Amino acid sequence: MQKDEPRPCSRYTISPTETLADLARIYEIDREAYGDDNVSFAVLRDWWQSAPHGHFNIRKSGSAPIGALGIWPVTRESFDLLARGRITEEGVVVAEDCGDTEERWLYLSGIVIAPHARKTPASFCLLRGVFDYWRRHQAFQAMRWHVGAVPITRAGERLLARYGFALSVLAHDRNSPYPFSQREFGASSESLDKEDKRS
Repeated sequence: MQKDEPRPCSRYTISPTETLADLARIYEIDREAYGDDNVSFAVLRDWWQSAPHGHFNIRKSGSAPIGALGIWPVTRESFDLLARGRITEEGVVVAEDCGDTEERWLYLSGIVIAPHARKTPASFCLLRGVFDYWRRHQAFQAMRWHVGAVPITRAGERLLARYGFALSVLAHDRNSPYPFSQREFGASSESLDKEDKRS
């Protein structure tokens, strides 16, 4: 990359979703991408109202959101039950204060990017930006945090693997079409993606 070229992530703004209108717009993008595999809007709204800093959007300057990611603080019980396939995504209990200062559990509910932005660095910038936000403001008040996700596409599985997530429970062990991926971080962890220094 040339020195005077803009860095990829500098083109985007990543921030917590602040309005119900933006949440609804993102939900429509998500629903078109995942259909019946998506949670209902009522559940998403309840999660967002319980933990406003659990949902982030990405946009270019002055534009409407072009994508989003949910990374929700959840109870340990919900995390474990979801990992084992005992509950579905809609049964997850989102709680801003989980009552444990030593460990936190986060559920990565999915990353969605509008079709016209899917061949851009947007997904990389969103994922890294959100994790960096959590490192600075939220979960790194704890000594260790556990992040889990249910990838429902091969592309999602590859994206998580790129950032160090490992399949911790296979699909057939969850009695589900989809596996459970997990990664742990300590309070002194480095940036999410150690290899990409372009942004």
